[in-house]
Amino acid sequence: MNYHIFYAHIRNQITTELLKEPNRVYEIEQKISFQNSETIYTFCSEAAHIFYSIQNLLSLKSTGDISNSVQSYTNVIFTHLSKGEKLPTLDLILAAAEALSPLL
Repeated sequence: MNYHIFYAHIRNQITTELLKEPNRVYEIEQKISFQNSETIYTFCSEAAHIFYSIQNLLSLKSTGDISNSVQSYTNVIFTHLSKGEKLPTLDLILAAAEALSPLL
């Protein structure tokens, strides 16, 4: 699958999870102070990019089997966001590696 298409798929899956509950975006934005022009959506894009990069480093193919890993990764992200915690990059990397580990 083309890089841009698969990356967009991951980003969209994370964003779709965010938008399942209409009040979720508002609640997260009230709890978390984003820097400069960062928003919840740019954070979701960054998280998707990290997931895709870790997937490539682990030499995993872009297949349908990866959907469960993306869902697991998304759950970790939103568990923290709903508590008002924005995961730093290192924690996103660790969460992505952990979510992808069952596919190794």
